[in-house]
Amino acid sequence: MAVLKYSKSRQKWFRLKHHYADVLEKNGYDTEARTISTCHEVSHLAGCKECQNVRYILHKCGHRLCPICSYHVSRMRADFLQRISAKLAHPKLVTLTIPSQGNDHAGAFQALIKGFRSLRRDPLFRHVKGGAYSYEVIPHEDYFHIHLHLLIDSPYIPIKILFSAWRRILNTRYASVDVRAATNAKAREYITKYAAKNHSISTSPDLIWKLYEAIKGRRLFGTFGTWYNAKLDDDPTADDPKPTAGVCPFCGCAKGFFWIRHGPFIFGNDAWKEMAPFYGEGHLPIEYHEILFEDKPIENKTNTKSGDVPCHSCKSDPRSSAMAEALAKVS
Repeated sequence: MAVLKYSKSRQKWFRLKHHYADVLEKNGYDTEARTISTCHEVSHLAGCKECQNVRYILHKCGHRLCPICSYHVSRMRADFLQRISAKLAHPKLVTLTIPSQGNDHAGAFQALIKGFRSLRRDPLFRHVKGGAYSYEVIPHEDYFHIHLHLLIDSPYIPIKILFSAWRRILNTRYASVDVRAATNAKAREYITKYAAKNHSISTSPDLIWKLYEAIKGRRLFGTFGTWYNAKLDDDPTADDPKPTAGVCPFCGCAKGFFWIRHGPFIFGNDAWKEMAPFYGEGHLPIEYHEILFEDKPIENKTNTKSGDVPCHSCKSDPRSSAMAEALAKVS
């Protein structure tokens, strides 16, 4: 069992993560609870088909309810919106709300999505070139508060006219809108972070299961207009492309990476029986970690990022004849 040492400032995120997992498990979401609880605490063994070396990679679940992973995603979104909005002539943050639908979150989502589509076709939005949208869900004990944030590029929008148009589209007297212009860099930073708000961290931990029930299978963030199909890793100010993920640190190959536990499905079971001893000798497919929290961050002496497990090279000869024959069968 390896020991991972994190700073004390990260202790709250791990405690919150396990609290989420407990609440999800109590409400019948066992798979989600298990996924979140093992995030950043389990490593999986990975191999390279080119050089036959192996290494442990820290498991990051990427679940939208994980406070650690969703925090990084929200930061990426905020950075993405900050970069892309820097070139806008009239960046604005528009918030649209609908009347409370009680516990009918599905009906509330449908009403909000339908209303947003109708608003985009309204003459009021004819000068809106493009933007990004983000649905926010705030669950309460007896109702859901669901609303929509829009970061758009548009000239002056009279809030009274927008309010009248939104109320007409919803066919209700009770509706709410808000428009905020970003006249400087500080204002743009505020609205982009607000538009990329982290849903899981802003929700009461005991109601996290209600949030998951409402957002399961729904897209909460997207772009439209001139921003359509823009990706989070798109950087219009970058001159050089970012390095490709999944590159083997031993040989630099970007296409030979695979998880050891998926070996039989990749190579075929017959070939994998001959290759498994070389990929798995002295290693476990999954490595569990003991988390230690200290007052100060631990200096990393292995040239790996904080929390990463040092790479383990295969003890066997990577150029052995048995390995070569096994690889030849699947090539």
